[in-house]
Amino acid sequence: KDIDSKLVPFLEIQKLKSTIWFLDESNPNSFIPKIEENWSGAIPFTLFIKGSSGIKRWHEGSFNLNSLDDQISNILLNH
Repeated sequence: KDIDSKLVPFLEIQKLKSTIWFLDESNPNSFIPKIEENWSGAIPFTLFIKGSSGIKRWHEGSFNLNSLDDQISNILLNH
């Protein structure tokens, strides 16, 4: 119900260029293991997928800009 009034405006303000996925699911136990079997379900949760190799990394919790940049660089350079 808040997608159009809150989520879309937030994403527009942030000017994000990456693909954003929104999951509208009422039973977290049904989707958490499909996304990442070791994810506790805590949010924020970030899933990194390197398209060319399919390598996945994930992170529970928030990032500061330097930490996010380090995560992305590590994935791009080391895999």
